[in-house]
Amino acid sequence: ASYSTEATITPRKDENRYEVFVRVTQLAKQRGRLTEKQVAIPIRATVGLGEKASAFAGQCGPGKEGVTVDMFCPKQGESDFASCTVTVKRGDKVVSTSNLRLKMDGN
Repeated sequence: ASYSTEATITPRKDENRYEVFVRVTQLAKQRGRLTEKQVAIPIRATVGLGEKASAFAGQCGPGKEGVTVDMFCPKQGESDFASCTVTVKRGDKVVSTSNLRLKMDGN
């Protein structure tokens, strides 16, 4: 199966925090048509400057799909990249990994 990952990192107006939104769908052909099935509920989490955070949505166990999101945001004043890694697992097997990097301006 193929997977589509939508991920955004957006600055919040308060407290030097960033919001991460992730939505993962599985793409499959059914009766000659391309269909999308949501893998897990969309993940919405926040991460502060200089912090790492993780979030999980979905189900655990054999044959079940789950989505893990690992986030990092550099400290204020550092010119670096914020990152978001999205991993989709079916049971213990990784079936998709996506990485999003956002250049921070150092302010």
